[in-house]
Amino acid sequence: MMGQMAGGRRLTAAVFLVATAAPSVGVANVTVDNTEDEQGTGFPDQRKVARDSLGNLFVAYRKKDANQVYRIYVAKSDDDGSSWTVSGAPIDTVGPYTQRVPAIAVDGSDRVHVVWYGNDAANNGNEREIMYTRSLDHGATWQQTIKIVDYSGYAGESLWQEHPTIHARAENVYVVWQSQVNNVPQTRFVASTNGGQTWGSPTIVRPSSNNRSRPSIITTSDGILHVFAYGYMGSAQQILWSYYKPFGGWTAWTQIAASTSDQRHFSVAADPTIARIYAVWRENTANGPRIHAAVMTSNQWALDAAPIASGTLDQCYPSVTATSQRVLVVWTNSTNCAAPNDRPQNGEIVMSTRSFSSSRWSSPVSIAASPGEDVYPILRWQPVDYGGNADMVWIQGTKVTNTPCPDCTVRHTSIEAW
Repeated sequence: MMGQMAGGRRLTAAVFLVATAAPSVGVANVTVDNTEDEQGTGFPDQRKVARDSLGNLFVAYRKKDANQVYRIYVAKSDDDGSSWTVSGAPIDTVGPYTQRVPAIAVDGSDRVHVVWYGNDAANNGNEREIMYTRSLDHGATWQQTIKIVDYSGYAGESLWQEHPTIHARAENVYVVWQSQVNNVPQTRFVASTNGGQTWGSPTIVRPSSNNRSRPSIITTSDGILHVFAYGYMGSAQQILWSYYKPFGGWTAWTQIAASTSDQRHFSVAADPTIARIYAVWRENTANGPRIHAAVMTSNQWALDAAPIASGTLDQCYPSVTATSQRVLVVWTNSTNCAAPNDRPQNGEIVMSTRSFSSSRWSSPVSIAASPGEDVYPILRWQPVDYGGNADMVWIQGTKVTNTPCPDCTVRHTSIEAW
């Protein structure tokens, strides 16, 4: 049953073309931890949940410490999300300085990597650096926090660091983030080839006179690196893509689905068996923000003819994951999460699926509709990596518009049979 929204508007799901079998929730919605951050699981594509080869689940988020300072925490579950253990101390060792927006990944040797941005003793206010730590013992302990790259911050307007995304493949760990260069946001890239022990020199992914914001990175089955960002192309923000040629460097930024409408807040996932990528994003339409989708095969993008779902509610903050057979998308339905603020005032989380051989999405199904509000869903990147279910985390609370939120919790569920 769909939930009743604030103001009396009822959440309804519209059928897009033809329905397929509905997914099911394998593990009940469980509280991971409390948080004062109403955007604690934002934003795509900064994944907040990962799983190692032993089946341990890890969730990265921020909350206030005993001194009421936002710090980075990681919760762990060794029973498929039925219960969670949270250390009393943050994993960061920066000290009493505000930290923001973590992302987490597990590599091929079960090292757990977390990256985020924040202040330290030398950088306060908007002067933020990209921070990193890793665990070599399945989350039992965490190494000293380091700055992946030590740059000056926003005050000098030379390099403003924020919103890092992390991706791991075998022993390789990749990080991209938004960096201010000559007052223009650009996408920076850095890599480690030894599981985060050392890091190479950072580079800008195809410098541009226009912004390249909130980037994400992923590898396809052939090992090729693909970077995404949104930025101005013509008169509107567009979802842009570049990939790395071993002997040619980063390709020129290209629109994956050219439009005159504003496109932002995207999520990408790769087919684990062939070089195929699924992308979803929020795009403004005459009926409000909608979730659109496209698929890349052989470096060619094919755009769906219509949004994943219709309806009267705003749609925002999608997250996508994929197996070799199917693709799963979740997002927030809300009475108000329209651009440019893109900040849901209330919400219910819904999901839709399709097979890799079809362009037809299933009818959206409600998977998080509480008496409060449910916002900012994030899926585990690859459900076939150490377990076939799709783990999802999100924020639940009755006052998700408040900063700080007095009753927000980080929640987890496992989606199976999709």
